[in-house]
Amino acid sequence: MTLKTPKYLKNYKTSEKIYFDPNETDANSEDFYVTVHTPNQIALMDKKNLLKLGNKFIFKNEIKENLYITALRNYHKTNNFLKLLNNLSEKLITEEEFGNELNENEDKYVVHANEEVDLHKLKIISEIVQKIGIDFSVDEVSELFSIDPIKLEKVSSHLLK
Repeated sequence: MTLKTPKYLKNYKTSEKIYFDPNETDANSEDFYVTVHTPNQIALMDKKNLLKLGNKFIFKNEIKENLYITALRNYHKTNNFLKLLNNLSEKLITEEEFGNELNENEDKYVVHANEEVDLHKLKIISEIVQKIGIDFSVDEVSELFSIDPIKLEKVSSHLLK
């Protein structure tokens, strides 16, 4: 089975293939691994670093990286919005200027909750939040990772069953 090469392996001059070695254990067992062949190295990826979605495998580190980037971008947008709101409350700008700035530069200030969430992504988000060590509300997690809070609650309720 050939898998899609993750973005962080595409900087080699020749194409790489990621596949399951047929001599290794079954992909559903706990101890399988993927062999990554590149021109200069062979790397093993164990089950902790892969998520099986249907008949595809996704690299967990790539999902984590995307979640971290989303969280940092959303933090920055929230911070920008608070600065703009502070300028309004300090009367450095008018309500009209505030509204115009938001309308003209929405991407700079507004966090959209439009990312899909499934059990696998929710488990990764849960790991990230635990490492941060702050007791976030559903709304805060939703804002950090751009996930609709209703969808987040729906998926998380399945996790608790």
